[in-house]
Amino acid sequence: MGFLDKIREKKQTKMAHEHDHHEHEHVDHHAKEGTPGAEWDPVCKMWVNPKTAPWKSEHGGTTTYFCSPGCKKAFDKDPLKYLGSHSH
Repeated sequence: MGFLDKIREKKQTKMAHEHDHHEHEHVDHHAKEGTPGAEWDPVCKMWVNPKTAPWKSEHGGTTTYFCSPGCKKAFDKDPLKYLGSHSH
């Protein structure tokens, strides 16, 4: 494998870890649908493990967990845009 091939492979791997609107370090905060205790990130529509996800917001007496700081920031800017969007 040549130098350029290694760069392409690394870029493709990185892209596989990006969401459509943000990038974040992977300490696997994601969870599979149906995992006991999993929470729904209303911004990117991913399941999140609240035990490992450091990003959360309180709104209306409810804690919402996020997979990344980008999702938390988007939610905090306009929570009403994302509330009630739990359709999967």
